[in-house]
Amino acid sequence: DMPGMRLMLSRALYAYPTDYGALVALVAEPDVEGTLVERVETAFEAETHEEVLGPLGVTLTRLLLDSQQLERAVLTIERTLDYCPEHQGALMLGAEVLARDDQHAAAASLLERIVDHPHVGAKVQLEALFRLMRLGRVHLQDDELAGATIARIAELELEETEAVEARLRAAEYLGNHSETRAALVALIAAAADDEAADRHRLELAGLLDGPLHDTDGAVATLRQVCGDAHHAAAVARLVDIGVRHERWDVAIAALEPLVDRDGIDPQVEASARRRLGE
Repeated sequence: DMPGMRLMLSRALYAYPTDYGALVALVAEPDVEGTLVERVETAFEAETHEEVLGPLGVTLTRLLLDSQQLERAVLTIERTLDYCPEHQGALMLGAEVLARDDQHAAAASLLERIVDHPHVGAKVQLEALFRLMRLGRVHLQDDELAGATIARIAELELEETEAVEARLRAAEYLGNHSETRAALVALIAAAADDEAADRHRLELAGLLDGPLHDTDGAVATLRQVCGDAHHAAAVARLVDIGVRHERWDVAIAALEPLVDRDGIDPQVEASARRRLGE
């Protein structure tokens, strides 16, 4: 029966706290959260091998977080990092735990160690950089730390498109419009197909027409999307620009190709005629 099995496993772990077979079996039992924290903590105290202490400390810290025991989680991850200062999982989780405990400078220090770690993969380093950027901007009010993210992304060993997309995410988060524009231009040039290129062109047009105040650039970009075919979103944006900026030539040029043209949806043509009549 379940209670008897749980009792047997608990007794085995009392006698042999690092019996991980019994510990794994206990995890599979229902309603053992409190008992499980206690048993993993006992194993953590008894363990002496560094290669086990790292993952065991991370597991215990997560269990403590799940049970809303932040103070104990902080102490556990700090001890784990004392034993295993280069453990990637412990460094990343440590940054999360310390940030939750409002120790933002200490969390940033752990993230820096991940970024500079010689054996951490580029994608993990990238995630650490984004966390560092958010910490710097939101909690540390350190714009220099946050702003350095874009340059540091270029130092990571990422695929070219992946690196540009990461730069774009960082630039958009930081409100760096010139870097956002450069990243979008690069993504358009590297796009695998017209659909992907047009998606980035629409985003670029919004940036040009908005914070960069380059209406002509936005119009030229949207016209690239239209090409020889009807593109509803691009046409709508061109008409909107024409109306808002009283550039009637832009609005008319976007609508005229939709009138008396083979293959155009009748409803689209009727809408174009109505807008031209306005």
